[in-house]
Amino acid sequence: MFNIDAERGQLIDTWKETFSDNWFSAPKAPIRALVDTNKTTFDMSFRHGHNLFGWKAGDTLAKRGLCSGAIYRTERFMNIDQDARCGSRGTEKNVHIEHTVPIAELNRQWIAYLKSHEASIATAYAWMLCHSVSTAFHMNEMGGIKGYEGKTDAFDPTSSWFNRPFMRYTKKAEMPAIWNVLSGERIDYQTWTFADHFAAVDKLFDLAGCAADEANLVRQEAKRMIMDFEMADIVLRAA
Repeated sequence: MFNIDAERGQLIDTWKETFSDNWFSAPKAPIRALVDTNKTTFDMSFRHGHNLFGWKAGDTLAKRGLCSGAIYRTERFMNIDQDARCGSRGTEKNVHIEHTVPIAELNRQWIAYLKSHEASIATAYAWMLCHSVSTAFHMNEMGGIKGYEGKTDAFDPTSSWFNRPFMRYTKKAEMPAIWNVLSGERIDYQTWTFADHFAAVDKLFDLAGCAADEANLVRQEAKRMIMDFEMADIVLRAA
């Protein structure tokens, strides 16, 4: 049986490393790239930006690997002892980071967002932290999303999946049991929204020691983004 307290501690420790690494005052190249007006595609910027928060299977725990920054983790992932997890390529690999909102979708949506918005570092972080939902999977849970490997309908206001990032997993023959290890709550695919996701991120700002002024700049940007989703969601559900 998994130890969710140990998973929560690992998550907070990883985000502490991120926030202590001049994440905002001297943002790393992937974040700077998100606001580079000369760029036309951002796939690798998001992928490398995710690595900064520990949303990656590769590397060691000391390098924020082994999915150590994942807020969401499947039961099968957590049933692997923390010291037995391996994200390196090869036969021993047993963990995988699943981009619940695929990188290709993030790229499409960020490009669309930039057509009508100017982006600052705070905007880039807010947008990424609002929409980049990632889940730690056991290797044996990979794949099988039936045509949705690189997309999601969570951004489509005409879809029943709108604002429900975990609904993508309803396409799997065996839907994984996913937990928010910060709150100890099991995810309900039908109800979990981007607002719920950012609420977890918001809590991590405090628990992981993010400087208040930096956290507040991101919160202000995120509040507008979440409000847009929530208002559209209300209209959709009332229709």
